[in-house]
Amino acid sequence: MYRLSTLLAVTLLASGCGVTLVKPTEPVAAVEESASAAPRVNPFLPSPVVEPLMLAPGQTVVTLTFDDGRVSNARAAQILNAQGLRGTFYVNSGGIGQPGFLALADLDWIATSSGNEIAGHTATHAKLDELDVEAVRREVCNDRTQLMRWGFPVRNFAYPFGYVTPELEQVVAGCGYNSARGLGELATVHPPTNPGTAYTCADCDWGEAVPPVNSMDTRAPAQVMADWSLADYQRQVTEAQAGGGWVQFTFHGMCPIDCSDITASAATFTDFVIWLADQQAQGGVIVRTVGEVIGGPVQPAPPIEGTS
Repeated sequence: MYRLSTLLAVTLLASGCGVTLVKPTEPVAAVEESASAAPRVNPFLPSPVVEPLMLAPGQTVVTLTFDDGRVSNARAAQILNAQGLRGTFYVNSGGIGQPGFLALADLDWIATSSGNEIAGHTATHAKLDELDVEAVRREVCNDRTQLMRWGFPVRNFAYPFGYVTPELEQVVAGCGYNSARGLGELATVHPPTNPGTAYTCADCDWGEAVPPVNSMDTRAPAQVMADWSLADYQRQVTEAQAGGGWVQFTFHGMCPIDCSDITASAATFTDFVIWLADQQAQGGVIVRTVGEVIGGPVQPAPPIEGTS
């Protein structure tokens, strides 16, 4: 497993960037990663915003989200930090510390370096439609509880594979989440051709309402794919600006660290983040985390449940 400083050095070397980086702050302390670890308090984490966002008529808010806790998510956080932006990182707690995924020290750095949000995504990225309700509850609740035991104020969730039903919404709410993100329920400028990718919306809105009509299934465009261009990213925002509302981008990994059909080019992502920061500076959009849009308190964590 790469330490974050090593990861960033490798990324810059691979991309040919001639940028000098200040070494990221080391983790505050060594942490216990087991499910039985006692809750810890991280004094460097900012207090979450409790008041929900109030959008002016016609205003557009953009949220950048990153799924799965992949090791290359640290590169995404570094790119955001360079432009003074924050994102929401949906984490499968069971992957933390495993090959290809973030170490807990990296997750600490992502959360504390500039106020990025850590959120839930089930313990193992399970296909929830293949599980009974008790197994679903363990996946959803145990993930949130473990992340909170690691010291993160977890309030929001994303459905693996975009699969959501009214019954799942009830489970997610019962685990103490304030919101849950779907996929493919808003119009998308560059719909995926992969038939297994959640996308059912050709003539839908470009922006989600704020506040959402259903906070347990907030609408988002289809996930970002490897073939998205800078123009695709920009148009996803500008189409929404015509009527205002909320646009949640769903990223996975960053290539060249993590390359597949659902990972984004780090170079193109960098260009988009620079453009987005400029749009915010000009008053064209605002960029917020999911937690800053939804608000709400950090609800108590449910107890860890066993597998039997």
